[in-house]
Amino acid sequence: MRVAGLDLSLTSTGIAMIHLGKPEWTYTAKSTGKKTDNLATRQQRLSALCQEIVGEIVPHTHVDLAVIENPSYGSSFGSPHDRSGLWWMVVDALMSFEIPVATVSPQGRAKYGTGNGAAKKPEVYAAAKATYEPLGFHIPNNDVGDAVILAAMGSRHIHWPLADIRPDDPTDIKKLEAMGGAAWPA
Repeated sequence: MRVAGLDLSLTSTGIAMIHLGKPEWTYTAKSTGKKTDNLATRQQRLSALCQEIVGEIVPHTHVDLAVIENPSYGSSFGSPHDRSGLWWMVVDALMSFEIPVATVSPQGRAKYGTGNGAAKKPEVYAAAKATYEPLGFHIPNNDVGDAVILAAMGSRHIHWPLADIRPDDPTDIKKLEAMGGAAWPA
């Protein structure tokens, strides 16, 4: 069973893969653009970024589940319209390859990573490194950290959990609450 976690971004998309409850690989898809880019340039950028992201996931082997962070609907920074376009392009591409897609809110991702849904990016990144690097993940940035958390949630959902939750730890019990807030495919 293989699970992909994706933290989409127009500049630095994090991707993580888990196979049979074990870390497999991580990747960062980088892209640059300008606010003054015309429509054709923006379309080419989104298309190329989608192809890179999906191209990292699909050719490797069968993927049983992709877990993707939902857009942050309250955010108005960083070209939200283009971010939304990328999100839909990637979801559409994954589903066209018959990969089931689950979605997790930014708060759910933060809660699973730290036990606190209001945790900020640096806190989530530090928690991801502390929890998942000892298990074998390479986490070079917060985007990959988020992707690892999303993949870990998916791996737990399909009953191949990583050794990331201790059932007697109060913070870890809080982390498990985040599983109920995800939208899992039927």
